[in-house]
Amino acid sequence: METLTSTTGEQTQLTAGASAATRTPWAVPVNRYLLAIIRRDWRAQLFATCGCATAALIACFQFCVFSSFIAVAYVVPQRLDADVWVMASGVSAFDFPHPIAEDYGAGLARFFPGATLRRIQVGFTTFGTATGRKSSMVAVGYDGFGAGRRSFVADRTDLDNLEASAGIPELGSVDFRRLIPDTGLAGFLGAPYLLMSLKDANAVLRQRVDRVSFLVFDLPGDSAVPADVLAAARGAYPELTIRTNAQFYRSTALYWLISTGAGAAVLLAAILASALMLLFLVSGITRFAQRYREDFLTMLGLGMRAGDLRAIVARAAVTIVVIAILAALCGLPLMAAIAYPMLPWVSPSLIDVAFALTLGGLSIAIALRFASREMARFDLAAVFRS
Repeated sequence: METLTSTTGEQTQLTAGASAATRTPWAVPVNRYLLAIIRRDWRAQLFATCGCATAALIACFQFCVFSSFIAVAYVVPQRLDADVWVMASGVSAFDFPHPIAEDYGAGLARFFPGATLRRIQVGFTTFGTATGRKSSMVAVGYDGFGAGRRSFVADRTDLDNLEASAGIPELGSVDFRRLIPDTGLAGFLGAPYLLMSLKDANAVLRQRVDRVSFLVFDLPGDSAVPADVLAAARGAYPELTIRTNAQFYRSTALYWLISTGAGAAVLLAAILASALMLLFLVSGITRFAQRYREDFLTMLGLGMRAGDLRAIVARAAVTIVVIAILAALCGLPLMAAIAYPMLPWVSPSLIDVAFALTLGGLSIAIALRFASREMARFDLAAVFRS
């Protein structure tokens, strides 16, 4: 008794020894048991991980196609960079305008004092290559085209379609002398965008000189368009549609997304691939719990805490999700490079990374929920039944 109470230090040592004597062997870190399970059953874990990673890569790439599709829908209006767009009533997209009289510009100028007026002509037509092949194109002519007459600008990805290496293609009645390669004009229409002067576009499209597709105003400085000014202009000319640049970008994107259904189909593919990943994940968690049911019951019977058991399953599921999302993020640029010859306008961006991280966060939340649900079946009653 004297040895037990002689000093405070001895009491502390004995208390610690007593605690160690009553500690269960399950106080060993949970990660050690998880690693042992993975080493024993690595094939099943690899199958679940590969399934989730493949589905995550498909989902991220489809979303990348969707986000690029929306961005490319207004690539030419963004290039022209006007503050106010004027078009015929009912026009929703840049690619399908209706002609309007250019005289509207003089009347609308009073609503935008100090602004610069530009005329834009857009239309589909055909071009002939030096080898005699004919194909479709979109001619875009506008005031202020910097390259001058008898010149046009095309995206570098369209040079093969134009057969530029064999010579300058034939565009209507205009004898073009120069083709200027550029970037940022690739589209999904299958017809290249060719930028040129307004006079050349009128000749190529055989349009009347007093008719244009759009009238645009460039406001001085960085001034925004007041809402009341837009409302007054729209009231004065109800036969026209007048939009700011942001409103026109949104209208064009929504046209391709909803009216044609093309963008919605791509987005649906991304959603279905995400659902497939979650299905692989839930199936993997369920199978994992079923394979080790007897082991888990034995652990509970020997004194393992239910929380530690849930932690084993949850960490296994989270590991699968993290590896799958990292694989998708690493594989996304590779997928875009492989698809480049067919889809040159697809380019990964930060919004695609945000989508992948969101998918990962949702997957982790579902994984933890299902892990807790599966482990809730391993209670004391289940131990006694086993």
